[in-house]
Amino acid sequence: MKKFPFSLLGIFSLFLSLNADAQTKTGVEYFAGKWSTLVIGTPSGDRKMVFVLEKEDTGIIGVVQDTTGKKLSTITKAELNANTITLYYSINEHDVITELTKKDEDHATGNAMGMFDVEAVRVKATK
Repeated sequence: MKKFPFSLLGIFSLFLSLNADAQTKTGVEYFAGKWSTLVIGTPSGDRKMVFVLEKEDTGIIGVVQDTTGKKLSTITKAELNANTITLYYSINEHDVITELTKKDEDHATGNAMGMFDVEAVRVKATK
């Protein structure tokens, strides 16, 4: 009879731990990392870039890279909400604003300069 309460406690603990991992990330926790982005329909065609975003205190810092890893720009400002980030940077002597909104755990969508659609995919670390 004593085994039953321990078994019930074990099952309850298992469900509790699974529920804790299921919480979705927001804000800094969600956007920190490496994002492969595609800016669609610019005058020079579709443009691929990579945002490398790092958590700093309660905010985000980072750089913009091309697909080979070459630094194109430093992010000068980042505005965060629970599911949206707005990034400010300069490329080719043009100030650019890119807004990304969480779509799911590894995808975001948004726009650049309010004119061009942006699709972003989280780059997962390879082991």
